[in-house]
Amino acid sequence: MALIFRPPLNKFRESRRLSLLATEEENQAEKEKWAEEDIQNLRLLCAHFGIASGDHQFKLLALELAKQLVPCFQEKPKEGRPLKWDNFTLGVLAVELERLVETGATIDSAALTLAKKEPWLSFLESWDRDGSSLGPSPEDAIKTAYKKAKNTNWTRVTRDAFLGCKATDKLNEWEDIVSEIERK
Repeated sequence: MALIFRPPLNKFRESRRLSLLATEEENQAEKEKWAEEDIQNLRLLCAHFGIASGDHQFKLLALELAKQLVPCFQEKPKEGRPLKWDNFTLGVLAVELERLVETGATIDSAALTLAKKEPWLSFLESWDRDGSSLGPSPEDAIKTAYKKAKNTNWTRVTRDAFLGCKATDKLNEWEDIVSEIERK
């Protein structure tokens, strides 16, 4: 994984060579200057990773860099491709379908309505191309996903999140949650 840094961390340092003609004291002063530059850059690197100054800041920096770069400090990535219909997506879908049913729609008509509007339209565009289809048509995929999701604990949590937004008159926050589907 490539780490991306902002200035001055993204600039290479000048070559460091001791002079053969310098005195021992001059070379020692040069080494101390380089050490101070290194410490300053380590402090900037700590700031980059959000590590506060303190007695253990460089130990915490080493740990953060190890987590970024060394496999034994990282969680093993799941094998296979990521799930299209993850718990988040299923929970949001269930709430959105149930909102339509509360207005008098049937599950079939609610599924058809969702299949024709964003974010579900874009989400289901590849329903027949990527092999993750849950049905022969987008609306069937939505109905199948809803049946799979409606009684899960995650969907209960998602319903509670929606009800919290509704009770506090913050449905725009719920819409932000729904829009996360578009970014998947």
